[in-house]
Formats: sequence, structure tokens, C-alpha cells
Amino acid sequence: MAQRTTEASVQPGKPVIGPGGFGENVAKDLQELFGLLGSLSALNISNGSFEISTDGITPDSCVISLYPGGSSGLVTDVPMHGTRGYEFIHPGGAGNGGGTLTFDYFPVDELVTQAIQGMYYASAAGMKLEVILLWYDKAKVALGGTPSTSLYSSTANPTSATKTVWQFTPPATARFMRLKLVGGNSDTDVAGTAYFDGFALVPVAVQNMLKTATSEISQFASGDSGGTASSWTSPTAGEYTFLPVTKIVESYPAGAGGSIICYPGWSASVAAAYAFHIFISATDANPAGAVAGVTGYAQFRYVTSSGSEHWIFLLVDPSGRIVSGASAPDHPSFGSGNDSEKHPHPWVGHVPDGHSVVCLSMDEIRRIKDLAQKNNRSLLEEIHSGGHVVDLSVEIPWEPRDMDGKRIMNIQHPSFTHRRLIK
Repeated sequence: MAQRTTEASVQPGKPVIGPGGFGENVAKDLQELFGLLGSLSALNISNGSFEISTDGITPDSCVISLYPGGSSGLVTDVPMHGTRGYEFIHPGGAGNGGGTLTFDYFPVDELVTQAIQGMYYASAAGMKLEVILLWYDKAKVALGGTPSTSLYSSTANPTSATKTVWQFTPPATARFMRLKLVGGNSDTDVAGTAYFDGFALVPVAVQNMLKTATSEISQFASGDSGGTASSWTSPTAGEYTFLPVTKIVESYPAGAGGSIICYPGWSASVAAAYAFHIFISATDANPAGAVAGVTGYAQFRYVTSSGSEHWIFLLVDPSGRIVSGASAPDHPSFGSGNDSEKHPHPWVGHVPDGHSVVCLSMDEIRRIKDLAQKNNRSLLEEIHSGGHVVDLSVEIPWEPRDMDGKRIMNIQHPSFTHRRLIK
């Protein structure tokens, strides 16, 4: 902020009103000052409602970038919050788009779960709108392992003013964050106008910084003599989880049939430690000669303080074929004693001979997330239905991973390998 009201500006003979006058300078200084105080006092997003604009064209504390053909500007006729909002216009045409708006840095830490509220809509529902968090270290250098978190990305947007609150926990090494809005991404050829307003940090109204998340497990029935159709699995969350919901996906010809059995139980192999054990069975009942392919899924909602990095573990046979999977935003030991030595993966004591446990790399998980969103699938469904197998020829070097928002796994556990997928 550059101060306009100086000692020289109040000397005799200096203008009081009009451009460059004392009155105008005081008004502009106060406007900026109150805008900054309103955000910094609560460690909030600076100018998240676009009320402060020194030039009346671009909101202060924001960086605007336009896609080819795109345009943008302040909105005063239909603001959703206060007197101003912001819009991006996508003109249509391949490669064209609206633009992006990135707010200034504000400090964060991994010990505090926070929430952001925002208002948005689009004149054309099929435009691509995004709300993204960008993470930086204490030197304000973008994080290498987790540079961003997507809070919202859609091509099925509301066409009237909508308010949403997103919760998040910063990555372990993040010390600053910037909020980035994307209105009319150039990768989607849909013309229209995207509107944004009223972005601010809000209190997280949950006890002890808790929220809910979902974990998922899967079981594949191969139908061949060397395969298996069931397993004991300890999904993430343990004592903090609710009863599961289930589904079955069949990829073999119509007329075949399959079913899923999923129930909690007790497993003698880990009887000395408390854990939530689930027996999941996908029964392959397809006729002789038909192509096998029944996969059963169970999803669990659970209470968590939430890690910032997703975990996907896979149980694979010697060929790399995926037999079972477990996916959650917290390490499997969360809620089951929180001891990653006793509970390093979801199949402790239940790995069949010749099989192995694989933890997917973060780069691979991000890739699967993009595919799952594109294909409207869960992460495990994308892995099974997408025809992926594990590449057992190359092990990926381990990088420190956030386990549950409070603990970091700096060294890979010897009970599993770190891999990527191949088609």
C-alpha cells in the first residue's frame, strides 16, 4: 500500500478536493486501510469480495491472467456480496477461455483445519469453473510434492448465485497459501460468463478441528483358478467409521451375474490390536467360458482431522493384477491404534502367498484423480474399470507423506512397495 496523504499534501496552497486533492487522497487511503485491516486482522483472504479497487478496474491484491480471447472485469450491476463482484467471459472456440484470478498470500499451518466460503455461478452451466489452493513454503516458493489442492472443478455449474464452504488442511510444509479462481478454463469449449464473489475464511464449526471424509475398499473376482474373490481388509478410520454402503461393477457380458458380501468381523491374525476388520467378497457367477470381471466396492464415511495427502494401497498378484484396493485421505492406521508399525497397510496378516502390497505414489494418485473425475468414477473404480495393472518392474523412490494431518511418514515401511500403474 502506497500512502497518498503525506506531510507535503496538507501544506497551505495544496488542493483539498478534486483529482490529487487532500480529500480524495484521504478517502483512498482509508479505503485501502480498512480493506487490509478487514482481512489481516483475521488472517483472511485479502479483498475476497473485490470491494477495494484503486483504479476502479482491477481489484487490489489480485493477479488477473486471461486465456486467449478471454476478458474480465468488476461487476457492479449483479454483485452477490457487497457492491462488487468479478466476472470472466469465455468467447467460445477451441483454445479460448475466460481467465484466472489469484489472491495474495496469507499464512497457514498444517495443524489447523480451515474453511473457505465463496459465491459463484455461470451463465452457461457447461463452462469449466475451478477453485484451487496454491501452497508455498516459508520462502513463498511453491511446494514440490503438493503444489495445489483442488476444492472445486466442474463443468456442471449452477446458473444462479450459489454459496459453498470448503474445508481443507494445509500440507505439512506449507506456510503460505494463495486462492486461485478459474472462470471458463480454456480446456473446455463452452462460451459464457463466470461470476465470483464473497471469498473469505470462515470458522470451522466442528469440535477439535474434525470433519468427515470417506474411505473405499474394493475386491475383484477374477473367475480363474488362480484368483481370489474375497479378503479381510482393515479400512482407514477404524473406531471413527460408520456402516458402509456397497456397490458392484460387472465388466463381463450381459446375462452373467455377481454379488457382493460385506460385513464387519474379527480376525485372529491381528487379535492383539484393535482394528476395524471387514470381510468383503465379490462373487463371480458368470457362465462357463464368459470373460470374468466382478468388482465389489464398499464406501465408509468417517470422522477425521484429515490429512492433506491421499493414500491408495493395492493388493496385487505376482503378475501385477489388482486383487483388492483401499483408498482414503488418511493412512490406514488412523482410528486403528494410530500405530503405523503395527498397522502399516489394510491387509495386515491377510496377504496371500505370492501376493504383495503396493502403495501408489502421489504423482500416480493425482493422475488417477484426474481420470476418475473425467470418467465420473471413484478412485478405485477408475483403477479397476480403467484396466490398470501395477508396474512391478520399477519401484518409485519414497517421498515424505502426510499420514493424517498430524503425522508424517518420512521413511517407507518395509511391508509394502511404492509403485505406479500401467495399462
